Amino acid sequence: MKKNEINKDNRSFRKPDVLDRLPQSRIPWEKSREEVWNSMQARMGELPAAGKISLSSYILRLSAAALIILLTGTAFFMRFYSTTIITGPGEMVNLLLPKGSEVVLNAETTVKYKPLWWTFKRELMAEGEAYFEVSRGSEFTVISDPGTTSVLGTSFNIYSRKGDYEVSCYTGRVMVGSAISGKEVILEPNQKVILDRKGEPVLREEPSATSDRDWRNGYFRFTSTPVTRVFDEIARQYGITIQGADSLDLIYTGNFSKEQNVNEVMNLVCKAFGIDFVGEGENIYRVVINAN
Repeated sequence: MKKNEINKDNRSFRKPDVLDRLPQSRIPWEKSREEVWNSMQARMGELPAAGKISLSSYILRLSAAALIILLTGTAFFMRFYSTTIITGPGEMVNLLLPKGSEVVLNAETTVKYKPLWWTFKRELMAEGEAYFEVSRGSEFTVISDPGTTSVLGTSFNIYSRKGDYEVSCYTGRVMVGSAISGKEVILEPNQKVILDRKGEPVLREEPSATSDRDWRNGYFRFTSTPVTRVFDEIARQYGITIQGADSLDLIYTGNFSKEQNVNEVMNLVCKAFGIDFVGEGENIYRVVINAN
């Protein structure tokens, strides 16, 4: 009986539902489906165009890479493009270098330089004989096998043939370095340096050093010069071949002019040593040592 009363009480006692205690709320839904869709499309249109930005960035990077390749290729071309000037027998050439420097090339002389790189480095290679008038500016360097000559602004003459290397300074100052010994010497006006076979510089004072460049006017002067070198110059200026002179161990002092014909010049030199010469065909001469 008691148990039934408890169950009865339980049925009559009910705890309030939690949901019943929440405030009553209602979500308004005032837009139609079409309006919601249009609103979503408008917001999608406001988003950044990721595809377009990516494409523009790619094109920009590609353009930058192409520009770098172009600049690198141009610099490479400028750095290694060179011009070579070669004079033949009996030929003399006046060469105007970039930035106003001038060079006069004697016969059978080779000069090589890089005209497009000249603004960055004034450097050329020379073998033979050349007279230089250098405009003022950055360092000007002439490279030959036996040595290197460097100046800032001056005039000088370089002779570089068959291992012989001589530099004469006329104006300004010239620094000459030996490729063999590594020694350097600075020349003042009217000075000459000769590098011997060991690369040792031999300095000479020559008040009349300007005579060394008379070759530009067709005059050739020699002072205590091996006669083999004299015959080489004659052959070079007249475009001939001289045989039998390589074995001569003689020293010559004298001069000749290109206004003289080759027979006069050959006779002038040979007569100084009591030797003779004969013609052996077109433009071929042989030096003959007399039996007496």
